[in-house]
Amino acid sequence: MPQPPKATASPAPYAPRPNAPRWDVRLVRSVLTSHAGLADIDGDVTTPEGFSAGAEHSDVLVWWTQDYSLAAPRRPEARKRWIRALDRIEAALDEGGFTIVRRTHKSVLVRAPVPAEPQTTARVRPTGPPQEFKDAVTFDGYDPKTAGGFIILFSNYGPKSWLYAVDAQGTQIGIGYRGLPHAVHALAEHYGLPAPLDIVHEREDGR
Repeated sequence: MPQPPKATASPAPYAPRPNAPRWDVRLVRSVLTSHAGLADIDGDVTTPEGFSAGAEHSDVLVWWTQDYSLAAPRRPEARKRWIRALDRIEAALDEGGFTIVRRTHKSVLVRAPVPAEPQTTARVRPTGPPQEFKDAVTFDGYDPKTAGGFIILFSNYGPKSWLYAVDAQGTQIGIGYRGLPHAVHALAEHYGLPAPLDIVHEREDGR
């Protein structure tokens, strides 16, 4: 059986879209379908047996479904098949370069290897009248109309103000960020762009 390659942040050209799965979740799915031969339940809900994967803070949680059930079976033969499936998941992701964070009787929690070099570059520049406190965000290699947006400071001219982010489609994706880098990271994650992220500030004259 061919060995899965060590994981990388961007295994193939990626077409970003709003509310995309995070890059490490996509990478888990790629390793388990392409190299372990397991079915992706998230992609085909009619499949009676397969895995699901989702972001769990900075990790990825992978859980198993068998006979349309998320509950670990009690019958000995079915339980053995269940355990073998989790073993395959753990082995494939370990060989793919993931760190196994935790294994339970129904899931595997893993952490993807993050490359040393940035995989995505964001460019931030002021736009509009200075009093709007608005920054445009673009990502190198991607059409700004497809993946990009704005970070805007809202202030009621009182004691409170906060940052919010709007994507290229004009949809607000979040509010109350700790600072500009936090908001830009949220915008990149909104489009599923690979990490790590490098942020370049491009200031216009007088801004």
